[in-house]
Amino acid sequence: MTLSAIPLQIGATPITCQHADFGYGYRDGHTRFIEHYKGQPIADLQVYSFIFSNIMSVAHSNAYNAGYVLGWSAALHGQSSLAAIDQAVEGLGHVR
Repeated sequence: MTLSAIPLQIGATPITCQHADFGYGYRDGHTRFIEHYKGQPIADLQVYSFIFSNIMSVAHSNAYNAGYVLGWSAALHGQSSLAAIDQAVEGLGHVR
């Protein structure tokens, strides 16, 4: 679903988010990292497996998958706050 562009701040780089699925995927990926990986050592194979399995997932749209992987990666690098993400995603105006 394409909506009016909403800026989504990812670290120091703003992304113009025009697809609700991308924003929701980003939020969900960020949350996944915080809830399941934060503070734990992560092996390179885990990172590879996470990216590959989620980018290829058929359970969601391509936009959602890209947002999910990017959100997870941003959280891995300590970028973005979940409150700011929620605020940006709310601006998309699409209820899941």
